[in-house]
Amino acid sequence: VSNDALKQMVKDTLKKLGGFTDLEIESVEGMSGKNLYYRNKVQVPVGCVKGKTICGFYKRETHDIIPLNECYIQTEYSTEIVKFTKNVLCEFGATGYNEKVDKGDIRHILVRKNHDESEYMIVLIVKSIDFMIKKDLNLAIDKIIKRYPKVVSIILNENSKKGNTILGEKCVTVYGKDTITDTLCGCKFNIGAKSFYQVNHDQCEKLYTIAIEKAKLSSNDVVIDAYCGIGTIGIIASKYVKHVYGVEVVDEAIVNAKANAILNNAKNIKFVCAKAEEQIVKWMENDVKPNVIFVDPPRKGCDKKFIDTVISMKINKVIYVSCDPSTLARDARMLVDNNYKVKFVKPVDLFPHTSHIETIMCFELAE
Repeated sequence: VSNDALKQMVKDTLKKLGGFTDLEIESVEGMSGKNLYYRNKVQVPVGCVKGKTICGFYKRETHDIIPLNECYIQTEYSTEIVKFTKNVLCEFGATGYNEKVDKGDIRHILVRKNHDESEYMIVLIVKSIDFMIKKDLNLAIDKIIKRYPKVVSIILNENSKKGNTILGEKCVTVYGKDTITDTLCGCKFNIGAKSFYQVNHDQCEKLYTIAIEKAKLSSNDVVIDAYCGIGTIGIIASKYVKHVYGVEVVDEAIVNAKANAILNNAKNIKFVCAKAEEQIVKWMENDVKPNVIFVDPPRKGCDKKFIDTVISMKINKVIYVSCDPSTLARDARMLVDNNYKVKFVKPVDLFPHTSHIETIMCFELAE
């Protein structure tokens, strides 16, 4: 999908779903140079067809697995790790998962890497951790790390539920570390098996740099980082402001965020595990007076109560980072209908060769 087409898609969606007829949309921040092999995370379904375990990607709009030979948007090393790991596990008697009959051992193989490719993590999403541990797992692990010495972490994740959710709640580290470490915008981040972390490192640096620049932060600012994940935006922003408050509903992410704050010696930041819409009310009741809020929600966008609270708190600047133009249009309309002005709209292509687009939208409270 061309940059012009992506820009037009953002413009059309904001117009159709948000009623924004005359917004100036900046040009798409594309990926310079080679835009292949950029993904730092791959999650590959493992299935069973006619008694044979296969791994690959789902055929469009189905759960039929097309076997994986090569993928041009993830590193070749990641692809090879997935294929080799599947074969090794099969050697030791593990089978692919058949979701129609809810049988089989391995549901997905997830591989993460850091930017300089010095550390790789393998997460095996399995139906039963206990069953996998009873297998000759150590022998399988030895084979994997001997073949791929950059693998510094192997984790079992248990998902025993029916349905298409990939990760389950329980994780057990069976080799190496619980996290891998990456550097982003001059800060270090520990990334766990379930951590949200943007899949395109170089474009993510552009995304966060633009968002923080457009916020025009100063040393007196008090900032909220909503839907903060492992603390990326808040920790990067903390270098420029008086204080940052981060909130995220995923407990493991907050554990990572607190560790990441220590890792970066960010002493002016506080992370809380809670629903964003509930926590910002508590902060308001405790006389926290933010003048900037960064919002980077999941695809479904912000909870209406959250937007209502941002409006009632009269937070001066809202920097919204969106992965879905349709929910951005809905939330932007609520802000603009309540005395906020759109100051800036910038699409950033984090997902070359796909129709997905990230968009930064900045709002300021009218005087």
